[in-house]
Amino acid sequence: MNRTGQPQAHAPDTPGAAGATPRAAVQPLPAWVLGLGLRERARPETLQALWLAAQQQLAASVAASPALPAAVAAVAVLQGKEWHPALRAWLAALAPLNPFPVQLQAIARAQLAAQPVASHSPRIQARYGTGCVAEACALAAAGPQARLLLARTLSPDRCATLAVAGWLPLASETRKLP
Repeated sequence: MNRTGQPQAHAPDTPGAAGATPRAAVQPLPAWVLGLGLRERARPETLQALWLAAQQQLAASVAASPALPAAVAAVAVLQGKEWHPALRAWLAALAPLNPFPVQLQAIARAQLAAQPVASHSPRIQARYGTGCVAEACALAAAGPQARLLLARTLSPDRCATLAVAGWLPLASETRKLP
């Protein structure tokens, strides 16, 4: 991850003067930060179904971009939900499928209100200070340069929501990695 929290692909080490091995310039990878809202009775299957639906919706965005295929950089949840058994089980199943380790980030309730969410539930607004916990968590974890790529998706059993924030390099910023 670079200093803004974006994952990076590193070019191979190249020998330098006096035996030093400086790193070549790095290229940010397109990355997604998943924000999740979870009820206590959420199940790993619910989270996987939400993620599969999100991938289908995001496929067109990535296909239209000249950037590298995106990967999950982090999963963000409201502080206190990071130990949810369904979340832990789902993350364990997701890990081998991702090109780099997925970070789990717990977002403090105080950070939610500052995020520019697209969905607005009056009930959630009254309880958490934001219109959508999943969107606010995704945006807070992705950082100030990120944007909402996929607004809240609600699971059929209404036990979980998923939103996606991230960054995709502009066409002028992308280049092929060695």
